[in-house]
Parts: sequence; structure tokens; C-alpha cells
Amino acid sequence: MEHSKLSILHIFFLFHLNYAATMLGNETDRLALLTFKKEITEDPFKVFSSWNSSLNFCKWQGVTCSRRRQRVTALDLQSKKLQGRLSPSIANLTFLQVLNLLNNNFHGAIPPQIGFLLRLKYLYLTENSFGGEIPVSLSNCSELRVIHLNFNKLRGRIPEELSNLPKILALHIAVNNLTGGITPFLGSLSSLFNLSLARNNLGGSIPDDLGRLESLNFLQVGSNNLSGIIPASIFNLSGISIFAVADNKLTGSYPRSLGTNFPNLQILAVGVNRFTGPIPPTLSNATGLLQIDFPDNYFVGKMLTDPGSIKNLQRLNVWRNRLGSGKSDDLIFLNSFINCSKLQLLGIYNNHFGGVLPNSIGNFSTELKTLLIGHNQIYGSIPSGIANLVNLNSLYMEETVISGTIPIEIGELSSLRKLFMNRNRLSSNIPPSIGNITELFELRLDGNSMERTIPSILGKCVYLQLLNLYQNKLTGRIPKEVIGLASLTKSLNLARNSLNGTLPPEVGNLINLKEFNVSENRLSGTIPSSLSSLKGLQDLDLSRNKLSGQIPNSYKDLSFCNT
Repeated sequence: MEHSKLSILHIFFLFHLNYAATMLGNETDRLALLTFKKEITEDPFKVFSSWNSSLNFCKWQGVTCSRRRQRVTALDLQSKKLQGRLSPSIANLTFLQVLNLLNNNFHGAIPPQIGFLLRLKYLYLTENSFGGEIPVSLSNCSELRVIHLNFNKLRGRIPEELSNLPKILALHIAVNNLTGGITPFLGSLSSLFNLSLARNNLGGSIPDDLGRLESLNFLQVGSNNLSGIIPASIFNLSGISIFAVADNKLTGSYPRSLGTNFPNLQILAVGVNRFTGPIPPTLSNATGLLQIDFPDNYFVGKMLTDPGSIKNLQRLNVWRNRLGSGKSDDLIFLNSFINCSKLQLLGIYNNHFGGVLPNSIGNFSTELKTLLIGHNQIYGSIPSGIANLVNLNSLYMEETVISGTIPIEIGELSSLRKLFMNRNRLSSNIPPSIGNITELFELRLDGNSMERTIPSILGKCVYLQLLNLYQNKLTGRIPKEVIGLASLTKSLNLARNSLNGTLPPEVGNLINLKEFNVSENRLSGTIPSSLSSLKGLQDLDLSRNKLSGQIPNSYKDLSFCNT
């Protein structure tokens, strides 16, 4: 009996001891939250109005507690427009597993005390204004799975100590001011799935050690100052789906087997570097590709022979390289794009492609929004089927050897915002149907042999900001509907034609125009007084006409003024 009493007393003692410890822990959590609150200087959504003594702290907005112990396990204040500092008292929430302060305006340093959160698994501090260095103490948080520190003002080096996080799956520290190099020690993070270091000031080379990250799916190191070649070991990471190294100073070439090595590839972004050699032909085997971006490099040779096998391709951009040979078969690859029903951007601008633009272009995806084929050696005529691309908003077809007429069907591209056909060998008249493209922002037909008059219906393009018809063979009067378009703000250039008649007084509507050039025509009469209304004018050229009168005195100090 006496032994039984002792056991009951022992259980009673342990219960009260545990209860006292729980209550003490609860009070520690409550005080830590209140101290956190004191560092907040702006709370426009009144998040902290619930953080008071009338409610148990586990019911405060953004707070989640464990059921049994009633300890804080998550603090989620994402997108609350909070402003202030992150209090070191956060370290007293010793059961915290999730800290989410994403998309606020926290500033100051991330307190090193955060390293005391030994149960922390998910840290989201992206899109704030945190400064200082990444705390080395984070390496103590051995349960961490995710670190998101993107879009802050962090500086200094990537701590080597982060390699001590054995369970880390995602390390995102892009868009900061980090310096130094990519530490080779990151190669020891064997569980790492996502690595994002883009848009910092990281230098040096990509370490060979990253090739040890066998679980890596997402590698983003673009927009840094990285140089050297990409280590061969990287191309053995068969799980890669996003490979983004654009905007660095990287050199070398890609293995022909790239598409086979990366069978799960979805995004390949390697533009604005110094890569050479051919585009890997096996990319057509990576049928899950959504984006291929190779611009601003030194790639040579032919394009992919069968890009149409990549049926879900949304974007292919190889502008400003040395692709193509100027031969008639250079553009055969375009025919296979009829199978890419989701294609939105096709850019082969500024290469060495020759040949005739195929009629198959009219069968491209109706989702195509951007078509960039200028600055090549393309010849022949413009296929009328181009009018089928009803969602096209940018068509760049400048500086080629394309000749003939602009098809009247071009006016069916009602979504077009930018139409560049300058410096070709186009002739005949400007199709009046262009006036039906009422959403047009910029129209360039300069450097051709366009004849007859400027269609007055262009005045229907009420959003037009730039109109360049320089150096053609246009005749007749300048339509008042065109010269009176108040939307023209960037440039109106009608120079080097054979336009006659007077300068219409409607020119006074161009109050925000920056550049106005009607030089080298056959204009006559008096310079209209309404010209003085062009308050935004920076460049003016009325020379080599038969105009009389004076220009306003205020224009004599322009950066360029020729009358």
C-alpha cells in the first residue's frame, strides 16, 4: 500500500512538473511574440490587432501552435505589408518549424539568434529589404528543408557553413548583392533539389563540385559575373529540368548529347554569354522543353533539324548569334514549327540565315505573339498567310533582302503593337489596311521603296507613338489625320521622300513629340505657328524643303535643329 502511494505521488509530481514546464514554455512563446510585435512600425492590415491578452496567443493571426503542448510551430505573416525589423526574440520560439515573412518590408539584418531555432524547417524571407550578411548561425538549423532569401539586400559571401545542412532541399538567395564565388562546399548538399543564386555579383567559375548534386532539378545562376567553362560533371545531372546560366561571361561549347543528358529539361536559358560551337542537335530529344533561350552568344552552324518534335515549346530565341550560312536551305527548320501549337515567341533575329521565308509560317501557332526574323539574309516575298497569326503583337522583319509588296492581309493582325519592316526592298504602296491595326504603337517602313501617298487612314492608329517612313519614294501631301496624331510621342520621321504641299497646322497636336523630321522633301508654304506647341521636342529637322517663315526661338537650343 505504501509503495502504491509513493507511485501515485511520483506520477502527480511528474505531471505538475511537466505542466509547469509547459506553462513556462507557453509564456516564453507569448513574450517572444509580443517582443516581435514591438519591432513592427507599420501594420496597414491591422494584423496585430488580435495580438492581445483577450485571446490565447495560439489564436493570434498568423500563429499556429502544436495541439498537445500549445507551443508556436509556425509564424506565417506573408504579404501583410509589414514594416520593421526582425526581432532577435524570434529565437525564443524554440518549437518553431515555419517562419514565413515573404513579401513584406522588413529591413535591417537577419538576427544571428535565428540559429537557435533547431526545429526550423522552412524559412521564407523573400521580397523584403533585409541587409547585412547571411547569418552563419543558420548552419545550426540542421532540420532546414527550405531557405528562401530572394529579393533582399543581402551582401557578403555565401557562408561555407551552409554545407552543414544535410536535409536542405531548396536554397534560394537570388536577387541580392552577394559577392565572392559559388562555394564548392555546396556540392555536399546531397539532398538539394533547387539552387537559385541568380542576379547577384558572384564571380569566379561554376565549381565542379556542383556535379555531385545528384538530386538537383533547378539550377539558376544567371546574371552574375561568372566566367570559365561549365564543368562536364554538370551535364551528368540527369534530373535537371531548369538550367539557367544566362547573362554571365561563360565560355566553351555544349555537348552534342545535351538533350539526352537532360531528358527532363523544360527551360534552357544560356543567353548573353560567350558560348561557341553548334547548338546541340539532341535538344529535339528533350521533348518536354518549354523554353530554349540562346541569344547573344557565338553559336554557329545549323538550327535544330526538327524543333517540331518539341510539341509544347513556348519560346525559342537564338537572336544575335552566327547561325546559318546564307544558303537557300537555312530556313527549312521553320516548317516543323507547325507542330508547336503553344509557341509564343520565335526569335532568329540577327544571324546569317538565308533562304525564302516559307509559306508554312501562316500555319504557325495562333498563340504566337512575337516573331523576330530581321537582320538576316532572307529574301523573297512576305507570305500572305502571315495574317493567320492573329495574336501577333511584335513583328520584326527589318534589314533583310525581302522584296515585293506588303500583303494587304497584314491589316488583319489586329493585336499588333510593333511592326518593323524597315531597310528591306519593299515597294508599291503602303497598304491602307494597316490603318485597321488600331492598337499599333510603332511602325517602321523606312529604307524601302514605298511609293504613292501616305494613307490618311493611318490616323486611325490612335495609339501610335513612332512612325518612321524615312527614305522611300512617297509623294503627295502629308495627311492632316496622320500629322495630327497626338499619340505620336517618340518620333515622326518622313524625311527623304517626295512629299509636297504645306506643313499642316495639325502638327500642333504633337505636344509630346520628341523627334520631328520632314527634311529633304518638296514641302512649301509658311512654317505653321502651331509648331510652337511641340513642348517636348528634342530634335527638329525641316531642312531642304521650300518652307518659309521662322521657327520658334525656343527651338534654337535643341540638341539638333536644322531648318
